[in-house]
Amino acid sequence: MKTFAIILTNLISLSTLGQSTKNDTCITNENSETKVNKLTYPFNNVGKILLVKYKFGTASDKQNLNKWDTTGTGRILPKKGKIVDTTEYSSKFQLTDKGMDSLIKIINLSSVDNAAFEAIFGEPANAILFIDNKGKIIEYIIIGFGQFGNSINYTQMTSSAKINLGYWCSIKGQMLVEFFQKRGVEPVILKSKPD
Repeated sequence: MKTFAIILTNLISLSTLGQSTKNDTCITNENSETKVNKLTYPFNNVGKILLVKYKFGTASDKQNLNKWDTTGTGRILPKKGKIVDTTEYSSKFQLTDKGMDSLIKIINLSSVDNAAFEAIFGEPANAILFIDNKGKIIEYIIIGFGQFGNSINYTQMTSSAKINLGYWCSIKGQMLVEFFQKRGVEPVILKSKPD
């Protein structure tokens, strides 16, 4: 499998895989201006939220890996033209209100000092899709998981700057993996061994 590097764009990069800067203890964001809740976009504008797993596609898809898929020219998600093709998902799960609450809780976690990491992950295979009441996907978060020793980290690509998984913290990758697994959508995790 060809791999690619994605560095979390909203965090500080590091030179060592799986290590963090400063203090990576996880805390819950209580800042009313930045805290995500059900009244925050896109949660306040969805008919449903789907967790999905899919097979990353063709050679042309791989050429567009480092481009944000906001123009519809790339194929980071399975598409037919500009329409996302849900028939290509090998598994999917629609979140309940309780599941949405769990996702929001994970998003609101961060490290004390907004620590970060740099890592190499496999081809995209998991995503969270935000779908409006007309069935149109209004936003998405594509997640790449990587395991280094016992630590599971993640990286993300989003449909716009309006949505993301919040700040990184040391347990968020494991929590996201369990979040998908508990709902029957098995995450694809690229595993590497420490030197």
